[in-house]
Amino acid sequence: MFGLKPGNYNWTYIIESNGNRMKFKNTFSVPNLLERQAKLKEISDLKENINNCKGCFSEEAKKILFNDFLKKTMYYLN
Repeated sequence: MFGLKPGNYNWTYIIESNGNRMKFKNTFSVPNLLERQAKLKEISDLKENINNCKGCFSEEAKKILFNDFLKKTMYYLN
């Protein structure tokens, strides 16, 4: 896993452009094996529930819901 140990990773960076200075804060988590298995099951269940809800969402809405979930959780699972 590219040498990253399980845990939370945080970093900040600053971009200066046209006299403006913007500071960005980022974070992501690398779960341990048990957390990863649980999260992959949660992702699989969510995907299945979204896809099995016939007529509930358009294909575009399904993609947005799923991508929003992944962005919110900020997990690195590979």
